[in-house]
Amino acid sequence: MNLSEYKTLFETHYTHLCQYSYQFTYNLEASKDIIQSIFIDVWEKRETMDENRSIRSYLFTSARNRSLNYIRDIKKRTSSLSIEDLEIPIISEEEPISTEEISKFVEKAMSQLTDRTREIFLMCRYQGLKYKEVAEELNVSQKNVEAHMSKAMRILKEYIKSSNSFYIVIIVSLLVRVFFNIGV
Repeated sequence: MNLSEYKTLFETHYTHLCQYSYQFTYNLEASKDIIQSIFIDVWEKRETMDENRSIRSYLFTSARNRSLNYIRDIKKRTSSLSIEDLEIPIISEEEPISTEEISKFVEKAMSQLTDRTREIFLMCRYQGLKYKEVAEELNVSQKNVEAHMSKAMRILKEYIKSSNSFYIVIIVSLLVRVFFNIGV
């Protein structure tokens, strides 16, 4: 395969492959990354690829497999969240904490989420609905709900880690109770 053929292959299939991958990941940036990595592999392996095999079939099979791997990896990362990962700082009892300040911090953390991700997060974590129930109620796939929950967990964890305030202890303790179903 020469450069011209490769360019034609890319232009012909890139958009369709991104859309196909998105059906699994529900994350456009991740889908673009997945498809770009497939095309990089195709270029690097162009001389050893079987010419009798359908390149279109290869591309779509690779897109499906890598998209499913992406979902699996996201699930692993979110399910492996542990209390140790949260890096809770110690604060003294002398530091006054008002309910209003806690509410503002929680609101700011939740504002980091898109409307749809926040809605799904609240339904799963605060209303106690299962992913399947949320999917049915919102008329979306269960994988879509899983992707939104993974995204929410990642964004909230990053926000908590990046915050340089003693409110981290408060929000983390609330989130830990919600995430791990630990009572008060």
